[in-house]
Amino acid sequence: MYKRYDYECPKCGFRDEFFCREDETPECPECHTSLRRLPSVPAVIGVTESLTHGRHTLESQFPGKDGQNQLQIVVEGARRHGYEPKATDNYYSSFARFPGDPRAFGPSSDPDGYIQHMSNKLNVPVYGIKSYKPKR
Repeated sequence: MYKRYDYECPKCGFRDEFFCREDETPECPECHTSLRRLPSVPAVIGVTESLTHGRHTLESQFPGKDGQNQLQIVVEGARRHGYEPKATDNYYSSFARFPGDPRAFGPSSDPDGYIQHMSNKLNVPVYGIKSYKPKR
């Protein structure tokens, strides 16, 4: 399945979005270096109100029967890696390296703060409705 991902060239700084499979890494059209994928903001943040409105529990982020199956996979993955998800967590799939990655769970009380924290921790900019650049 093809999705839209944001990429940046670590060599020349070229930045653009590409439609590709998750396992593909596009090449920079400027210098032909492999591009680095950036976290995708729409999956991470809109504005604080839209992120938390109606999503005050982890369970409500995964509605319906299919969502509950996905939630189970995410929770089991987190537990296998030593994290017990809280009902009040938000799950930021763009920060996950695998389903249930503990670093993808953040508090619903401060989504902006958590996203800024992860931008700094991972040393990657986050672009979209709100943008964050890591503090260097």
